[in-house]
Amino acid sequence: LNIDTTSPMQGMLSKLRKPVVYVPLALFGTGTAVMYFRFKDEVPYTGRSRLMFWDPVHDEKVGKDLYADMLRKAGTLPTNHPDVEFVAKVAKRITKHVDRKIKWEVAVLQSPEINACVLPGGKICVHQGIIRQFPSTEEFAVIMSHEIAHEVARHSMEKMSYSGLLSVISLFFISALSGAFGAAYISKLGLMAFMLPYSRSTETEADYIGLQLLAKACYDPRVAEKVWKKMEYVTSGKSHVPEYLSTHPAHQSRAANISKWMPEALLAYNNRDCPALRDACDSVSRWMD
Repeated sequence: LNIDTTSPMQGMLSKLRKPVVYVPLALFGTGTAVMYFRFKDEVPYTGRSRLMFWDPVHDEKVGKDLYADMLRKAGTLPTNHPDVEFVAKVAKRITKHVDRKIKWEVAVLQSPEINACVLPGGKICVHQGIIRQFPSTEEFAVIMSHEIAHEVARHSMEKMSYSGLLSVISLFFISALSGAFGAAYISKLGLMAFMLPYSRSTETEADYIGLQLLAKACYDPRVAEKVWKKMEYVTSGKSHVPEYLSTHPAHQSRAANISKWMPEALLAYNNRDCPALRDACDSVSRWMD
């Protein structure tokens, strides 16, 4: 009776020692370096370097198709509805401070979901549920500035760029390590090690950029910390997964980051011709009473 006592780790190391692995690995490394310098891009506000395979002219096409599909699946309010006018007014005040020329569009979906997004090309989609939970202008401006920040940073197109690259990387590792680990295990490892942390990092980046946009638009940036604390409160009935298993940072983490960035945001606010800040954000603090 022959029993294979080789551990998965020993099997992996044995496979990596084979010369047949070195050539693809070298080619992969060289190709990655070439792609990095060819498609290197920088995120506005943060200066983070990243790969971007898509030119901004593609954003409109991608967003238009997604926008049409979303509107088909959900009922939308007419443009003269108070909720649409409310969203459009807040969005216009914030987008005035976006440097890139974007054709912004607004749609409010007849849905109780507490959600909003901005699709590539400036397609703003807001569910009625989030307006009901954050009805004041300053509260909603925090939500809107965060979503607009995703478009400023072109996070959707960045994720499309990385998805293609990660698919190639996954195929390489599945091919190289399939003898030691199963394909499903490698895919889950990739999700935990790369995709989820990456997604959380883009959300954090959007929080930072959104806070800057909020201040530039002369909305009180101090409201942001209270809004993320309130978000935890209004979504408390939903099941929550640990932060390391989530695509988004925990609300407590977001509030802590906002607090850390607040001096910079207040400086940006005070450097503009904005009204003097109130001593207290009464319109937001009422939910805590």
